[in-house]
Amino acid sequence: MDEMAPTSRKSKTTCMQCRARKVRCDGRPNCCRNCERLRFDCSFQPRDAGVSGDSPSGDQSLVQLERRRGIRACTECRSQKIRCGGESPACSNCLRRNRPCVYPALKRPHRTPQTSSLPSPAVSQRPESQLQFPAQLEQSANEASQTPLSNEGALPDRQEIISLIEAYFQHIYALPWYAFLHKRSVMQRCHEGAIEDCLTFAICAVTTQRLKIEPYARELSAQWAQKAEDFLLQNLESPSTSRLQALILIVRYRVEVGHFSRAFMLAALAGRSAVALRLNYERPELRFLAQEVRRRLMWSCFALDGNFSVGLREFETCPPENVFLQLPCPETAFEQDAPVETAPLRATSFDRPERIGTYAACIRLAAIRTDIMRLTRRLASSVVPPGELMHTVRRFEDELQHLYRSLADSDRYNPKIFSYCERPARILMVHECWHQAYTDLYRIFLTGYREAAPPSAMEGINREDILRRRTLCLNHALSIVQIFAAFSEQCKVLTIDFDTAICAYHSARIILFSAQTDVVTQSLSMPAALEKARFCQSIMNRFFRTSPVVEPMKRELEMLIARHSSQNTNAGIQLPQPEEVLEDHLSRLADEARTRQRLAIHSLIGRADFVDDSNEVTSPAPPRDHNSNGNSTGSLRPQRQRQLRNTMNAKPNPQILRSQSVPGATQAAQSKQPDGIIESGSNEPTNYAQEDQSQWLDGMRLAFNPWMGWPETLETYGFSQDLDDEYF
Repeated sequence: MDEMAPTSRKSKTTCMQCRARKVRCDGRPNCCRNCERLRFDCSFQPRDAGVSGDSPSGDQSLVQLERRRGIRACTECRSQKIRCGGESPACSNCLRRNRPCVYPALKRPHRTPQTSSLPSPAVSQRPESQLQFPAQLEQSANEASQTPLSNEGALPDRQEIISLIEAYFQHIYALPWYAFLHKRSVMQRCHEGAIEDCLTFAICAVTTQRLKIEPYARELSAQWAQKAEDFLLQNLESPSTSRLQALILIVRYRVEVGHFSRAFMLAALAGRSAVALRLNYERPELRFLAQEVRRRLMWSCFALDGNFSVGLREFETCPPENVFLQLPCPETAFEQDAPVETAPLRATSFDRPERIGTYAACIRLAAIRTDIMRLTRRLASSVVPPGELMHTVRRFEDELQHLYRSLADSDRYNPKIFSYCERPARILMVHECWHQAYTDLYRIFLTGYREAAPPSAMEGINREDILRRRTLCLNHALSIVQIFAAFSEQCKVLTIDFDTAICAYHSARIILFSAQTDVVTQSLSMPAALEKARFCQSIMNRFFRTSPVVEPMKRELEMLIARHSSQNTNAGIQLPQPEEVLEDHLSRLADEARTRQRLAIHSLIGRADFVDDSNEVTSPAPPRDHNSNGNSTGSLRPQRQRQLRNTMNAKPNPQILRSQSVPGATQAAQSKQPDGIIESGSNEPTNYAQEDQSQWLDGMRLAFNPWMGWPETLETYGFSQDLDDEYF
């Protein structure tokens, strides 16, 4: 037994300099090698050679070290785990990707107390009395701002976690796409310690990011989101309801901070996980609360998928025809676990109103707006008979009116609704999106407008019907501004959904267009139109001051307002295309980046940084420059750009293009076309042999499209011009 006893070994002595720097010390007498190399005063030195023993500070003075840090990584590079050059004021990665570059503040052992721990800057203009955070969260944020942030990415203590979760349900749950968590269940699991860490990380990250809670808002929220994402990817093969909830929150977080490429890929994983868990089917054997959580989670995946795919089949992972669920129940029934039966996604009849809540209304509105966009694409790519077009328009009108009648009386709009409703942000989204659906539908009649149907599509339609719907389009745009004004006056919320910014953006454009042209018979002066457009701009600046999603819309709206303010009103002038307005800003971008800008200004997939490197894979590797000091990325980039430009400039084989069609579509029209000619969207033959190369390239680029913005022509995606009923 004595032989097995461990022998005591004297630990190596560590000097105070190495201890303070947290590095290994060799314990060499008189002066360790670290201090000798860095020319520091080592605590092993004799007293007469170092610090005097009579000094009142003694050895503490030796610990006042020179701070020697490596290059700091900016927040964007750190979140994406890529090497940051550390350049000032912005690193090369952020400059190349045209993103804001922010360096995190250094973590000092002692911090001076901050003047305020409340969210800023997005809500800094609001009075302090309007910011209603839990008292524990405000206190913990103040304490955290005065203490070092050790143990990077670790969650705060349980009380702070509970405070952040309460803030989530108080401020963020009102947004419909975040309403899949049941408060009582989540709080109970949190108190019992049974909640999964990935869900806790995700809730804390989303809450601090959206509410701009300091000191968590920027760096810690990114670390929490990354920890949750890492856990989910490591356990990809074993999805669960809690993990899918965390994944959806992380995707929403990535969108809000501008990581569109990562969000796009993670959204596909969320759709796969939902289908793997069979969330798209009802489970009547489960208790009602479990069924409703499953439904809301699936509908959140459906909405998330719609944000990226916008009805384009190739991008869909949760198509509506594969979701066999009823719509979410009203919030009262969800909170009280009271079983209730609701309507399906599509109304079976317009004769009798259905009782649906605000969450269900948002989902149905999203589906209707997607169908309206499909109609817009169809008008741009094929000839639709006037009778069929007007029948479809009236069908959409009936469906939207039926949806409004199906709302509860307390959810229908009145000028004072925001002063007493429980969730004003959701009420705002319902009514704004309802009016926006009408403007999406009616702006096809605004001849000369960017999203209008071709003039040939209006031939054969009654002139009075066209003029009436042009006036209705302007009226609905004015209603959007009026609702924003009531919302801004009656309630003070901290965050709203970015879809409301899209409504503000499009309503301002329609109002400016109507005031400048004579397309709409209703008179609207340019000063009045500019006033309403500036109000929409102020709403976007107030709630989305630092949002990467809304920033392009804010920039273009600012240019439009400045343009209309500085020139005299001239009838018949078409509003500038975004590629024309932003030409100066795009001049520094590569050709492939400029092509991406042809997508809508608020398109999420358009903001993703995807590059086709097919040429690079099959081309021989360029010779390595031995004088480049190992930095070959910069020398390869020009060649890669040239390869991409050559790929885009290559003309397609017309025979291949003619052979691409939707299954079931007729081939008779294609067989009549001569070789070398392909029919364009306006039914005018185009001969590639006589066509200018730049004109062909512009035609194949992705054009601006309404709402989330996708190509106006489906030929870009392989669809024939004769769309069958299966697609539309």
